[in-house]
Amino acid sequence: MNLAGKRIVVTGAGSGIGRALVLELLKLDGVRVLGVDLNISGIPASPQVATLACDLSAPDGTDRAIQKAQSTMGGIDIYFANAGFAYYEKLGSADWARLQRIYATNVMTPIYTFQKVRDLAAGQPFRVVVTASAMGYLPIPGYAVYGATKASIVSFSQALRWVEKDQAVIFPSLIFRLTLVFNRILPLVGWVYQMQQDWVLKRWHAAMRSVQADKA
Repeated sequence: MNLAGKRIVVTGAGSGIGRALVLELLKLDGVRVLGVDLNISGIPASPQVATLACDLSAPDGTDRAIQKAQSTMGGIDIYFANAGFAYYEKLGSADWARLQRIYATNVMTPIYTFQKVRDLAAGQPFRVVVTASAMGYLPIPGYAVYGATKASIVSFSQALRWVEKDQAVIFPSLIFRLTLVFNRILPLVGWVYQMQQDWVLKRWHAAMRSVQADKA
């Protein structure tokens, strides 16, 4: 797909993958970008980039982003649903609000976004690209809740198959792609990696307990 001249929304555009994506998009001819984030200070400044500060954990955040895209760019050709957040943790006490926030941001928002952009397109070509995670394919200790949200969005995205390269999924990491292949042939590969990550989690948890004890 030729991205030149496209009208593109990038959520989570103020840092990490989202910011790097905006910088890459600005290398293309005629691209117009709406960068969305809770904190817009990190979004690359350019005449080609409009910004919007909003919280995407509620539906009105996505509604505002789409309305802003229509008012500033006249529509949306590609929507990168990249915003999300993770917890690295040993699963603790029940906290409904915390679970609701991560699921709303990482799962419900991308699905709701797809529906909204599809309706806006009214039969015209469009793309919704969702940032998933390796942990959506291989559960890793320390990321139980985060991995569950990414597994949900991987399943949703695979069913729809909307990606920039017209592939079901894009794996930027060759190492992880090979890990998945080897894990299908020899499941021990994934188990060894998970065991190693379980050891990392236990060391991290012990370090956190030590820090808390020092503060007491």
